[in-house]
Amino acid sequence: TEHNIPGGVYPVPTLAMLRLQMYSNLVYGAQGLQYFTYWRPRNNDTWDFRHGPIGLDGKRTEVYDLVKEMNEEINRISGVFLGAKVLSVRHTGTTIPRKTRRLTVLPDKVRALDTHGAGAIVSVLENQGNKFIAIVNRNYKHTMQLTFVADKSVKRVLKDGSIVPANSYTSTLTVLPGDIVLF
Repeated sequence: TEHNIPGGVYPVPTLAMLRLQMYSNLVYGAQGLQYFTYWRPRNNDTWDFRHGPIGLDGKRTEVYDLVKEMNEEINRISGVFLGAKVLSVRHTGTTIPRKTRRLTVLPDKVRALDTHGAGAIVSVLENQGNKFIAIVNRNYKHTMQLTFVADKSVKRVLKDGSIVPANSYTSTLTVLPGDIVLF
């Protein structure tokens, strides 16, 4: 994938890129999401637009199916985010993005949260009297190892929207590039 350089080529998104973008927006409190661009604009002297969900001929591209999959994934876990209030957003990793804050205090009921040097966004949200912890792998190219240990009362929200005890899973999980884990 080519990188977006001013006056250059827009990269063709992967599912991992879409996940990172959309989940980052959600854990920072976005209540509406938008893709740029849905209909592929014609190229101009400055930008080489490629592979919008709808091509210049008005037909779907492979990106259409990725956006559709992403929207379905978000819809299944929308109960976590729709109407949620963000209580905190912190970052983990050897380095963290400028103007962000490092995770130094674990959220309530969490005994261990370690991304083993990899970068993650850790957001605590409140929605309808429930608190949620959302952890997003900041890397859209590489998996992340997440060690998470919490009180037995903590539940995990799966990508299909179902809720299970967090301790049903091993304490160290592999998080796919750009993906989210919800507790």
